[in-house]
Amino acid sequence: MYAFQAKFGGNYKHMISKQALEEFKEIWRQENPGQDIDDSTAMDQAVDLLTLMDTVYKPVKKEWLEKYKDEVDEKNSEDKGGVK
Repeated sequence: MYAFQAKFGGNYKHMISKQALEEFKEIWRQENPGQDIDDSTAMDQAVDLLTLMDTVYKPVKKEWLEKYKDEVDEKNSEDKGGVK
C-alpha cells in the first residue's frame, strides 16, 4: 500500500468525490480520443496519480529558497579571473 493510500486507511475510493472523478475522466478522454474509461479504472488511475504527486512533490521551504538565492548570488559575484 502506498503512503498516500495508507493515510486514508487503504480506503482510498472514498477520498475522491464523484465530481473529481468525472473531471479526471474528462481529462482522460481528451488525452485519449475515441476511448472511454470506466469508473473503477479511472478511480485506480486517479489514486495512482495522487500517490505519485504525494511522493514526488515536496514544497520548497522559504529558508531553502533564501539559502539557494544567497549561494547563487555569492557564486555570481566571485571574480572569475577573466579579462577586464
